[in-house]
Amino acid sequence: MTMPVYDSVTRASAVFEVLVRIPAARDDLATIAAHDECDRQLRKRTYQFDRKLDSRHLFEQRDADELLDILVSAERWRDAGISIAWVSDDHCADGGWYERTRSEDAASLEGPCTRLRSLFNAMQLVRNVIEAEEIADRLAV
Repeated sequence: MTMPVYDSVTRASAVFEVLVRIPAARDDLATIAAHDECDRQLRKRTYQFDRKLDSRHLFEQRDADELLDILVSAERWRDAGISIAWVSDDHCADGGWYERTRSEDAASLEGPCTRLRSLFNAMQLVRNVIEAEEIADRLAV
């Protein structure tokens, strides 16, 4: 079956979204690997994933799952450094407000976690486009 033009444009656009995130992902993976909480096994996995970035073979579900596993650990460390406290203020109509603060460590992980989450979402988009194309091909038969 001939692929409609919009399908190849959609696929190319989705792949582009992954590829433009690779340079930042390298730095972010290095930040996670250097974190105090990163054990040997996770450090090894971050290095292995970094090598996958070289090969540009990031479009299998197992690759997205691997990134998600790394990301969940980093987000857990980030979230552990966030505290929420009540700030009383007699002049506030509600009597005060909740204030969210981050430790220096949590703040240092915010950018890497956000960018790696964006890479994960872009990888999932590629998988969704591929799956949609496969379903469309099956329905067209």
